[in-house]
Amino acid sequence: MKKIIFGIIMSYLIPSVSVAQNCDIPIRVVCSPQAEDIPENALELLNSRLIAAISNDGIVASSYGQFILTAKFNHITEDVVAGPPRQFAVHSFLTLYIGEVEGQQIYSSKTFELRGVGTSLQRAIVNSFRPINARNADFEQFVEVGRSKILTYFNNNYATILARANKAAVMKRFDEALYYACSIPECSTGYESASDVVMKIFQSYMDSDSELLFNKAYTAWVSSPNAEGARIASMYLSLVEPSSAVYSKSRQLADEIKNTVRGDYEFDVREKYNDAVSIKKAYIDAARQIGVAYGNGQKETTTNLLWIK
Repeated sequence: MKKIIFGIIMSYLIPSVSVAQNCDIPIRVVCSPQAEDIPENALELLNSRLIAAISNDGIVASSYGQFILTAKFNHITEDVVAGPPRQFAVHSFLTLYIGEVEGQQIYSSKTFELRGVGTSLQRAIVNSFRPINARNADFEQFVEVGRSKILTYFNNNYATILARANKAAVMKRFDEALYYACSIPECSTGYESASDVVMKIFQSYMDSDSELLFNKAYTAWVSSPNAEGARIASMYLSLVEPSSAVYSKSRQLADEIKNTVRGDYEFDVREKYNDAVSIKKAYIDAARQIGVAYGNGQKETTTNLLWIK
């Protein structure tokens, strides 16, 4: 993680074109349990189709988060058309929902009438999914209504979300804290407040992590004030963040090691950064990646969708 963070930060220090505003809102696509006998492979293909359809401007398909898109079939009929070759024809109604799991709220819903023909029942069902795409005006409107209401949720609740982030940070659960703080999109009215909290938490994260690295370096050097101890200590010191509280102590320890041990070792502690604007962007991006990694790393749980009717 430290190398990833350093790489992100350094990329912002190199002159580049301006970055367009990012306002992606993550939505989980969740397969709803079906009363009808829908082949599992067909449901997986529907899942993939929904992910591709919503991955458009302002929406990003996610494997975590409190906002979901799910689908339910109703009134499926099947007919066999005599051949050769024999064909299967299906007629169904598919209702899509965008909602918020924690509050059990439906934000948007739309029912699509589907028809499909194929050489097997599964192929007929899969062929019926063709209207589910980003070019369908009804689907586009359905997604936009859901996105708008999700944004309203963030506008109304960002203070509560940031309180959760600060609480997790106090308990030194920095990954969780950044997950909450970075969940607020840039187009939300709470984004400026969120970015300040992200910077504060990320600084605490770097201070805590760098202090651990410094202590490991110091212990390695004091225990073995020789070439081997210098090698281990330098490895830890090279990962200390320049903006951390222990940066100056890290430089002092590096100087002490260099003055004591002669050899081909890398003892230089990274130089402090100067471009405050670029660094803020880099830190927020690095913090967002930590939050995303935390969200992706959570154990998958079965989402209770009984409240969707």
